[in-house]
Amino acid sequence: MKYILALSLALLLAGCAKSPQQVTFDAQVSEGSVWVGKGKRAELQVVDARSSTNIGSRGGIYQSTSTLSLDNRATEDMSIYLQTRLLTAGFKLSNTEPFSKWTVKLTDLTYDYKKVKGMRDQVEITSGISVEIVSGLSTYTNEYSASSVNELVTLASDAQNQEWINTTLNAALDQLFADAGINDFLK
Repeated sequence: MKYILALSLALLLAGCAKSPQQVTFDAQVSEGSVWVGKGKRAELQVVDARSSTNIGSRGGIYQSTSTLSLDNRATEDMSIYLQTRLLTAGFKLSNTEPFSKWTVKLTDLTYDYKKVKGMRDQVEITSGISVEIVSGLSTYTNEYSASSVNELVTLASDAQNQEWINTTLNAALDQLFADAGINDFLK
């Protein structure tokens, strides 16, 4: 009887534990950008400027080991996505005498799991992107952010985390693509 009780308790606790998860950046193509490249050469650099690669904790009993992070290819995948968006907008990518040098930084990506009263828990996700564009002696800078609050009864699955984080990150990128100030700057 003691053996069955101990085994049941161990299974219950194991069910409350969550393993670390690496999230893959998944571009969700939205409306076209408002940028107009007109064949101008552009150089692009994408940087993960966050102080930590850790996004947050998935919750559960062992929060210190149930961490979330972006996978190692996220910055490269984001760069490929942004290159495609620049090409689609009519820019030519070149490191040789570019008309403009773009630096896009991932400045914030957090996953904040909170216990809430009753049977519900809450996950708040925030993301931040910044852009710096240098053309000649002039510089254009702007910041874009998005957040979401998701309620849940049980801990979020890997698929839910992947979807929520990417939706919030893409919402910040959509603000970058909709920034008409970039066209005004590049005239």
